[in-house]
Amino acid sequence: MKISMETMRFGYECFRRRRFGKYSGISFIFISFLFLKSVLWSQTSINNSKTGEVPPLDQSVIVPTHRYRKSLPNFTNGGIVVFYHTYKTGGSTVGKLFHQLYQRDQSKRHQHFNNKENAQNIFNNKEKTKNSAASSDSSSSTTSSPELYFTMIRKNIDWNKDCLVTLNMAKDEKKLIMLELHVEHPAPNFPSLVELAPMIQRWRKEADNRGIGFFAFTLVREPIAHALSFFNFFHVGHNAHRRPPSLDDHDYWNPFQPLNSSESNFLRSYFVDNRQCRMFDSDPEATYSAPDDLVWIKKEQQQQRETDNDESYQHINPCRIDEVHNALFESLDWVGSTENLQNETLPLLTKLVANDPLVGRNNAPYKVFDNVGIPGMKKEGLSEETLSRILEQTRLDRRLYNDVIRNFTLVDLGWDYRSLV
Repeated sequence: MKISMETMRFGYECFRRRRFGKYSGISFIFISFLFLKSVLWSQTSINNSKTGEVPPLDQSVIVPTHRYRKSLPNFTNGGIVVFYHTYKTGGSTVGKLFHQLYQRDQSKRHQHFNNKENAQNIFNNKEKTKNSAASSDSSSSTTSSPELYFTMIRKNIDWNKDCLVTLNMAKDEKKLIMLELHVEHPAPNFPSLVELAPMIQRWRKEADNRGIGFFAFTLVREPIAHALSFFNFFHVGHNAHRRPPSLDDHDYWNPFQPLNSSESNFLRSYFVDNRQCRMFDSDPEATYSAPDDLVWIKKEQQQQRETDNDESYQHINPCRIDEVHNALFESLDWVGSTENLQNETLPLLTKLVANDPLVGRNNAPYKVFDNVGIPGMKKEGLSEETLSRILEQTRLDRRLYNDVIRNFTLVDLGWDYRSLV
């Protein structure tokens, strides 16, 4: 049973304005039933369309995350590292690091096999043969460890085409697969973390059944810094010498229209409360409820996604913070922060992938405005009134952020990195 958005909006307006007439009790119960029925039906339908048919998982056999097990994963026989990348949390730094690790691994393996081939041609030279053997010994860790593989998924995630394929590749080919899940507009079927959480738990269980490692993580960011970075990247842009794009020549992956860097435009750009929470919950593209003058996509495109484009959207679809909290804390092995990226998450990742935390510690964060363009808005340029308004609009985001900072530590993974540096 599918209830149209018009019916849901009518029900909401009746409830808000208390317009039920003489049969108010019956009308209220009936409209409440229609609303709940629609939410349950639409949520199930949307989840299935975004992740495909995921086999049900018995809650009694769920494999605990590494945070609960207080241990790091074992990738000796291969494995999968899943990074759920939301906008403007430092994910580009992680993705570039993954790609660099993959390239370095491929280069080492290519060099090793070239050395083996050369050794066959000079086996009659005793001294050179000895050196070749030493070279072979020094590179044995490279060939015995899983081969690295890096890829990204940007549009949708399918259990059979993506999850099972990575599981079989990691097991059969002894590969450590680094997988970045990062939405790229337009991607109406890309799942939110809440929608993806059951699949992650099934993924982890199937990896455990195959005797390979599994590790899933994401990042959160201090809410004011996130709001500023979002505004600077999507609206202001980083090329000061390019004229404002038109509908025909804008970057297609960017659904947001350009704005001048000003405090008033910054406030306009934060058109919905608790943006990070909403991206994790139901809106990974961060376009729901966007005003027409801030996005390139047409109103009818948003209506096809069953999204209200007026103020009632925030009342009908508030961020479900409990569901987001559960997805972060129950389905993921690690949740890092942008602010501690270089001191925690990057060393952790290079410890897992390359057994060398210093590679991550010494990795320079990638920043869009380092080399070109204008710097955009800074926190120092915001008035107290604007800061107070954004603080109020990010109340749930700050609650999630503070919970993550308090509860996710490297010691919980059985690894005291700070004692090593």
